[in-house]
Amino acid sequence: DIPVLMMAIGDKSLDLAGRVADAVVLHTFLTDEALARMVARVRRSAEEAGRDPASVRVWSVLAVVEESVPEELALRKQVGRLATYLQGYGVVLVRANGWDPADLQRFRDDPLVQGYSGAFDAVGTTEELTYLRDHVLPPAWTAASAYGPADVCARRVLDQLDAGADSVVLHGATPTELAPVLDAYRAIRPDLPSLPANPGRMA
Repeated sequence: DIPVLMMAIGDKSLDLAGRVADAVVLHTFLTDEALARMVARVRRSAEEAGRDPASVRVWSVLAVVEESVPEELALRKQVGRLATYLQGYGVVLVRANGWDPADLQRFRDDPLVQGYSGAFDAVGTTEELTYLRDHVLPPAWTAASAYGPADVCARRVLDQLDAGADSVVLHGATPTELAPVLDAYRAIRPDLPSLPANPGRMA
């Protein structure tokens, strides 16, 4: 049998994942509350379909920016990436998190954003991304990631597990950039069931 792996964010895709998937990968920049709700929905859908809810492996995807990276790169990985998602499918992400649609409209109406030629995480300058962070994007939105010292980022991984995720994808960073975060995580890692690293495999 070939394992079924799905990516999901909307309610219909979460329900489908619970019914048929072996594993589901959620979206980046979800709040802890949204993550917990999505995990519960997948589990409930699996149970309603007569499946073992625990048989569906749920991966969260956490944007990780450890503070030792250069400021320009940190802005691109956190602010730029979130702004790019908002450019493409902001309504879906805002709805999933229960964020205020008025804040999304304010983002879209901003003169910098209107008609912007390209994705912010690809071509945004340090000045542009700083402006978005300080004057346009609500702080709570960028906080749906892991940013700061290695130990703070490591605790954000625990937050994902506490919200119900089985596993966590550390997104948007190189192995070298993640090394201090992984070292910090090893010191606080809970005793977890052994699972394969490949999200397409369940055993």
